[in-house]
Amino acid sequence: MADILAFSDAMDLGCGIALPMTLKAMIELDVLEVMAAAGPGALLSPEEIASKIQTDNPDAHEVLDRMLRFLVAHKVVTCDVVVGEEDGESKRRYGLGPVSKFFTKNEDGVSMAPLLLMHHCKALADSWYGLFSYLYLYLYFLGKKCFNKWGEKYILKFFKKL
Repeated sequence: MADILAFSDAMDLGCGIALPMTLKAMIELDVLEVMAAAGPGALLSPEEIASKIQTDNPDAHEVLDRMLRFLVAHKVVTCDVVVGEEDGESKRRYGLGPVSKFFTKNEDGVSMAPLLLMHHCKALADSWYGLFSYLYLYLYFLGKKCFNKWGEKYILKFFKKL
């Protein structure tokens, strides 16, 4: 059992960008807000969610279903499988999990969604790639002067864009 948990932790570290980027997409598409608007404890099908977000993609419900299943695996949202009365087919319905409430607006209109969006915007991500190059130069060749240049080039540029 310990090996399985360790493997799970290793997978989380190895795939560490997938969860926040999926959550970022869901926030940008307002999926979590659509689910919150349905009310506490509400369960929505991917088709119901897709009908409430702005998309021209006729397969949007299938893409949403895959993304939501991924978020279920990380306990961000919940999932119940229900059997259809008409056709007897089982369908997944999704609801907000305990983690989701922090990424949807509360009664004061505040959420952690802007923080997640800021941390995973392209400008900030690009600055981390530049950090390695500058650290390499700093450690092996140039010293403190080079590290300060990295800060000027990437971090200050990022905050100016905000």
